[in-house]
Amino acid sequence: MQGLKSQRLRFSVSRFETGDFTGAEQAYKNLLPLLSADRRSPVTEKLLAAIYRQGEVAEEADETDVAIGHYLRLAAIDADNEIAVRGTFDAVALKEKGGDTEGAAQLLKDLRTRHANHALLKEANVHLASLYEQSGDSIQAAA
Repeated sequence: MQGLKSQRLRFSVSRFETGDFTGAEQAYKNLLPLLSADRRSPVTEKLLAAIYRQGEVAEEADETDVAIGHYLRLAAIDADNEIAVRGTFDAVALKEKGGDTEGAAQLLKDLRTRHANHALLKEANVHLASLYEQSGDSIQAAA
């Protein structure tokens, strides 16, 4: 069994390194159930990185909705992971850039609630007020 795990890990890593992030995601997902709880963390980190890279690739291809979808999938795996927090923050930026200020505000509000002390959220209150203002919600902006 140990040999199979090592083989699957090498396969997963090679997919990631060659830019096959979708294949790497699936390979890491297949590997996780074979690992003991104490060995899952690094593989989960690699899984999140593969999904995040899919978001970046979609963003570079101007597939904004696809990119947002990838970034938001991260929180379903491990909402407290640094990659998931960054992905949600990137989704906020893409929604705002696309004119969905209400959606961006909701995501940012949720992110701020879960990770109030995160470095990316130092200016969250000001940013949130700006988003509310842009969406025409002056009452929320003032609050």
